[in-house]
Amino acid sequence: MARNSVSAGYVVPASPSLSRMLPDTLSARTACAALLLLVCGCAGDAASPAPPSLSVARGDRQSALAGTELPIHVVMMLRNGHDVPMARARINWVASPRGHDVVLPLDSVTDGAGNVEARWLLDTTAGMHAIDVDGPGGARARATAYAAERPASNVERIPIETYEG
Repeated sequence: MARNSVSAGYVVPASPSLSRMLPDTLSARTACAALLLLVCGCAGDAASPAPPSLSVARGDRQSALAGTELPIHVVMMLRNGHDVPMARARINWVASPRGHDVVLPLDSVTDGAGNVEARWLLDTTAGMHAIDVDGPGGARARATAYAAERPASNVERIPIETYEG
C-alpha cells in the first residue's frame, strides 16, 4: 500500500497515477508545488487580467464636405478585459495634429454602457482626417473620415453702380 508524504504542512496522497507522472528525482516539496500550480491554475498568464479595449461603435469612415460637420456623431465603446462595459472612465479625444479639425465631446466620461460621444467638424482641407481616443490602461482607438473638396462656386461678383439722384 502506498504511503502519504507530508511536505511543508501539506499532505500529498500517494497515487499510482501521480507517481507515474513525476520522475523519481523530484522531492516531495517540488512535487507539492507542481501539484498546487496544476490545481490552482496559477501558472502562466491565466491569472493576469486582459487590458481594456476601446473601439468605434458608430460614426467611423464617414464623408462630408471639407469645412462641415460630419452627419453622424462619433461614439466610442470602452470594455474591460472580460468584454464588460467600463462605466465612469475618463476618455481623451484628440484631433489629428495634421489638420485643424474640431472635436466637440458630448461626454468625456463613459456612461453605464461604456460609451462616449462627440461631434466632429472637419477643417477645410480635403482628404483623410482622423481623431484618436485614449482610455484607461492604454486603450486606444481611431476614427477616420473623408473630407470631399468643396465644389467651385459659380457665383460671379457683380459690380454695383451707385446712382446719385
